[in-house]
Amino acid sequence: MKFISCKTSVRIPRKDGTFVNFPAHYLGKCPEDVMQHWYFKALCKDGTITYLDDSKDSTVEDAQKTAEAKKAQEAADTERKRLIDDAKNTAKEEAEKEAKEKGLTAPETKKLVVDRQREAIEKLTAEAKKAQEE
Repeated sequence: MKFISCKTSVRIPRKDGTFVNFPAHYLGKCPEDVMQHWYFKALCKDGTITYLDDSKDSTVEDAQKTAEAKKAQEAADTERKRLIDDAKNTAKEEAEKEAKEKGLTAPETKKLVVDRQREAIEKLTAEAKKAQEE
């Protein structure tokens, strides 16, 4: 048996008439007799199924670690975007309130809002860099 990675859900027939189902994003072993089928070979040729370099557990572990790291990075990016959006909204509300108190015109208010949002983003970025350094 060899390790394969399957991008989409596929169903490949065996010589005895049964089928082997590989779900989407499958990463695991594939029986030798299935690997000899023309449909399996066609799926390999079009990139739906790919062979992994070897069948060692370390390959699977490395792939899992890479996937976990990618998910963690995506979660961190999502949280960072949420924090930036919150900071921008807060800065906008405060700037609009201040502009109303000072009686600023619409263009002046817009400029104040943009400036305050930029300051909020810079502050958030500086805090994030400081946290990374620690």
